[in-house]
Amino acid sequence: MRPVLFIIFLVGIISTTSLAQNKKIDSLQYCLKTQKNPDSLTLVYTELSWETSYSGKNKQAIVYAKKAVALANKQRNYLNRASAWNALASAYDELSDFKKAEFYFLKALDYFTKQKIIKKQASTLNNLGTVYYSQSNYKMAIKSFYKALKIKERYKDTAGIANCYTNMSNVYYELNEFKKCEELLLKAVDLYRASHDKEGLAISLSNLAGIHAQNKEFKKALNAHKEALGIYAEIDLPEGLSSCYSNIAFYFKENDVYDSAEFYYYKTIVISEQIGDKLTLGNTFMSLGDLQFRHKEYKKALVSLKKSETILQSINTRESTQALYTHLANTYYELGQYKNAIDYNRKSQVIKDSLFTIENSKALSDLKTAYEVDKKEAELKAISKVEKEKLRFVIYAVVAGLFISLIFSFFIFKGLRKNKKANKIIARQKELVEQKQKEVMDSIHYAKRIQQALMPTEKSVAKTLKDLKK
Repeated sequence: MRPVLFIIFLVGIISTTSLAQNKKIDSLQYCLKTQKNPDSLTLVYTELSWETSYSGKNKQAIVYAKKAVALANKQRNYLNRASAWNALASAYDELSDFKKAEFYFLKALDYFTKQKIIKKQASTLNNLGTVYYSQSNYKMAIKSFYKALKIKERYKDTAGIANCYTNMSNVYYELNEFKKCEELLLKAVDLYRASHDKEGLAISLSNLAGIHAQNKEFKKALNAHKEALGIYAEIDLPEGLSSCYSNIAFYFKENDVYDSAEFYYYKTIVISEQIGDKLTLGNTFMSLGDLQFRHKEYKKALVSLKKSETILQSINTRESTQALYTHLANTYYELGQYKNAIDYNRKSQVIKDSLFTIENSKALSDLKTAYEVDKKEAELKAISKVEKEKLRFVIYAVVAGLFISLIFSFFIFKGLRKNKKANKIIARQKELVEQKQKEVMDSIHYAKRIQQALMPTEKSVAKTLKDLKK
């Protein structure tokens, strides 16, 4: 029998000491007598259901929750009714009535989903996952936990993320993926310490101790259990004490300390009976039977195992029942009751075959992959958003540059137009100057021709001079 892991239930209330809790219950009961507003009364009954369930009085918690539902129906206040369904489902879960717990959680989830009340939707998904886990429906459990985790991550809910990590680690534990289980629990412990969540820290430490025990690291396991026990005692959480005592008993059993192991198993049984926790009670009688079997006390072992069978048959939990049938088969064999041994061995095998089929393992793997893909898509969307901002900046810069360039182009064009006009004037003036210059040159040439016509030629001058000399 492996160590018991404790699963976290999101109830929306803070941990308190027993004295403070009793005072709160007394205060709420006083409000029932003085409060006249029906909606307020509904909330008081719902809160009383949570508080009484938290203190282990789950049957009374169911009574309060049903009164809250009835009042909410009468007032047609569907939000209050959904909240009361959550409280009712929680109480049924604590009593190991998983079918009713599942039914009311699904009704609450349907309302919160349709109304887009996201935070309550996440808490309900987490709680629904715990119900599936208790029924060994690991496919639906991990699916619910992943959905809850995605919402918690969106709102950066540190404690909520840690809760999901802790609960998801339990599923990986059942799948024998101990490394992944330990990785998630270590993350949860860090988040709980950072958020000062004592109850969450105690639960994750207790579960981490279970992993250490599974890995035969018993000193680490015992130290973690001692820290968890101190916190459980401080906040007076009986379920936590029960789980911790059971795991300490497992530690002593694995180290062959019979008396101490038996002592802590009986402490677990007492608390489980007080709070009506059938699942833990059935599992503890099974563990006690295993301890007695190891010490060859086969008749005592059979008594303990049959008590476990009576309890576990009243609830729907295949994983525990399969392990119990294996223990019973071995015990009957040692007692020489071979027919019973064969019958229980066959029963064990039938349940075992139904627990982990290839399809279920693949489905869990697909869910994990889907979650990683969703997470990656969210990261890519975030990156894409940054890139869009960069692209928008570039576009604005380019548009601004083009606008500035257009202004410059306008002034350049305007200047060119002025230059062109000036060039035309200059060209015209040049033409006029050239025309005047031509006229002047023509006049000069004309005068030269006249001058040349009036003046004697060199030959005539030479002839005249020659005649004069004679």
